[in-house]
Amino acid sequence: RYVITGPLAWLGLVDLGAGKKPGFSQKPGFWDAFTFRLSPAGAAFLGLAEPEQETEQEPEPLVVRPDLTILVPAARRYERFQLSRVADWAHTGAPYIYRLTPASLERARRQRITPDKVSAFFKRVTNGNVPRTLETILSRWASHGPQVQLEQGVLLRVRDEGLMQEIASAPATRRFIREVIGPTAALVAPADWPRLVRALVQRGLLPDLVGLEEGTLPAAPEVLSTTEDTR
Repeated sequence: RYVITGPLAWLGLVDLGAGKKPGFSQKPGFWDAFTFRLSPAGAAFLGLAEPEQETEQEPEPLVVRPDLTILVPAARRYERFQLSRVADWAHTGAPYIYRLTPASLERARRQRITPDKVSAFFKRVTNGNVPRTLETILSRWASHGPQVQLEQGVLLRVRDEGLMQEIASAPATRRFIREVIGPTAALVAPADWPRLVRALVQRGLLPDLVGLEEGTLPAAPEVLSTTEDTR
């Protein structure tokens, strides 16, 4: 799998497909590759198709957006290979898309690629057109490591602190609480909120669903263990 999703993809010899698949780690907005096909360049390399006509025109430079996503023209195979050492793949196509992340910078660090080298690489492949914040971000990451994290979740709010303590301590509901973040607020995993709704209803609490799809509630009630305390 590594050879296909790594070197062969970086060199443009295969195109990757992406989507949800059980057992694969997920990142918000990004999916692991689990399907692939030969690209035109890959087919030509194996002698299954005629090679594309080479042009004398210089390929377009890479583009680093303000959010540090990187657009890479398909013809820039060598740069894609190098970029994969310091950035995470996000999309295969025209253009290819990568993103600079704390995980990708940590991967670069393990390969002894310093922030100065990362900065020099981006300046070279973009003809110097990099966001002003890139240097600051690389410097802060080198000094402090990851400092900010975004994750998906559902926010549970209650009217008073006593009710939050009750929900967070009762066995039937506390298993769905990912983290209590305040006296009257807690985070719930997106996959768990329908079961939390039912557990709250069983406790005599009717939650107001704001911005949540009621159609995703399970149709059939769960069978609770007779030994479980549902109070």
